[in-house]
Amino acid sequence: MSTLQRIVAVAGFDVDLVLRPQVRRGAKPVADVATTITELLHTEGVRSAWREVLDFVDDVRGSSRLGKAWLVADPPPLCGDTRFDAALAGIVEFLCNEAGIAAPSWTTEATRYVEPWWFVAGLPGYEAMALRDSPVELKRHGVFVNEGAFDRV
Repeated sequence: MSTLQRIVAVAGFDVDLVLRPQVRRGAKPVADVATTITELLHTEGVRSAWREVLDFVDDVRGSSRLGKAWLVADPPPLCGDTRFDAALAGIVEFLCNEAGIAAPSWTTEATRYVEPWWFVAGLPGYEAMALRDSPVELKRHGVFVNEGAFDRV
């Protein structure tokens, strides 16, 4: 480290060492994801916003245990769509339970639930299956989606 500091000092710079948990390359904290979702809802619609949610799930799952906790720690701003506010809270609870870590307290805020319930597929024929198969963490928030939706290749 001292050698690096000397080399960098000769170039006119300082070295700051920052430790942060390992996260999947390109992973964004949930607060940043919520901001992106808000933008996508205005520009591209619900389908693109939901893809952002699924990318977030992949990023959390691909991160270290400490990285998972870091990615979900700070409360996200509200998206302006209660369905996505509830979905993010439910998904964070689901991922935390999956990883064996405590879910952050922001997930239980009153603004993180949706009524009427949101069936993400939007197809009446799939509602019974979604009622049966949705992870309990999402059900509590009023969001219904088949758990297999989070298993991407």
